[in-house]
Amino acid sequence: MNSTATAIAHDLSSFSYSQIAVTVAVLYDHGLTSGREIDYIWRRSPSFVTALYLLDRYLGDAVVIIGAYLCLTGGASTQEYDP
Repeated sequence: MNSTATAIAHDLSSFSYSQIAVTVAVLYDHGLTSGREIDYIWRRSPSFVTALYLLDRYLGDAVVIIGAYLCLTGGASTQEYDP
């Protein structure tokens, strides 16, 4: 492996570890704040703000989980890199 490929592999490895750490932090925060979410969002009547909150909350989680899945399954690998 040449130095460029080695650098790319190292960057992808670092990115994968960072992605996993971010995923754990986001899901941990989601677990910690779920009680407040139930009190302030789910027990109120639906509104535009509620819809925006839920879209942001769950779409963001989905994006982070998909990113972690791709990192764990090799979706981000040096084989797909073609300079």
